[in-house]
Amino acid sequence: MRTLGKVGAITAALCAFTVLAPVNPAQAMPAPLSHSEAASRSHVITGSSCPTSAPGGTLTEGSDSIGVVQLCERAVAEAATPQAKRAIRAAFHMLGAPYACGDIGRTDSFRFDCSSLVARAYQIGAGIPAAGATWSASTRDMLPWDGRPLASWATFITAKSLKPGDLVLYDTRAKLSRHVVMYLGHGLMLHTNYCGGVARVASFWGTNPNGSHSFAVARRVVMPNANAPRPADYSNTAAARATEVSYSRFLKHDVAATVRIQMALNKVVRVGQTIDGKWNGGLFAGIVGFRRVAYGSSGSAATYSIDWATMKELGRRAGYKLVA
Repeated sequence: MRTLGKVGAITAALCAFTVLAPVNPAQAMPAPLSHSEAASRSHVITGSSCPTSAPGGTLTEGSDSIGVVQLCERAVAEAATPQAKRAIRAAFHMLGAPYACGDIGRTDSFRFDCSSLVARAYQIGAGIPAAGATWSASTRDMLPWDGRPLASWATFITAKSLKPGDLVLYDTRAKLSRHVVMYLGHGLMLHTNYCGGVARVASFWGTNPNGSHSFAVARRVVMPNANAPRPADYSNTAAARATEVSYSRFLKHDVAATVRIQMALNKVVRVGQTIDGKWNGGLFAGIVGFRRVAYGSSGSAATYSIDWATMKELGRRAGYKLVA
């Protein structure tokens, strides 16, 4: 693998933010919320009732004329499952949450990218194991690529079967990006998708695979069978606490070295990696997110190979020493 020095970050690995919506270059990435701010907002995320108000600017493209109460209650009434009803209510309470730019902070209390928004809506609202305390499902769990299996809670449905609460995924034509939205019915959806933006209600992009937003697949979230295998979690192993990481073994996809890198990424940039020791596009995307933090840069240049300098700097910040 070739190495590089200072590189920029690519678009968000779990959700595209450059090709899906117009972005005002003057918009600054939201500052991280303090613990008290996050707590004051996150405690109202619930699946038990619809909100009675919505933050300004979160009901877009004509949806403000309907109002948040009617939008939410109508979607709940038409949802396919009890779990979807509760997830819709939770998602409406997430309106106004800042976008987790470059994956960073996607597991914070009140900051989401597209996949952590819908995953946490189902986790908080309906108890579906789509997220945990330190991780959140990605679009790779909903539209498998890079070797990830389909999540046990995501089942295929046809576009004609869509009901509020269902998840619709789009192919963003990017190496590390896909996008997911929560369908609300009546030509509307709830999602988040660009730096400087927030979770909002917008016009539904439709289900045309050849349209301006390329429809990929629709999923309905269901409670997984009790016997369904759970994702491996090595967060409490010796590998996760290792003080040294072998660069060469990591590049050979060694499980123990990969686990330590995943833990480091979650600690330093809060990307919400599942600690499963698997080398895939999600891992590489997390490293790209770290480059964004470490070098303060952005752009497609970060699609280069993983380099020594980046992994050494990650180790310095996370508490491990990189060795050959």
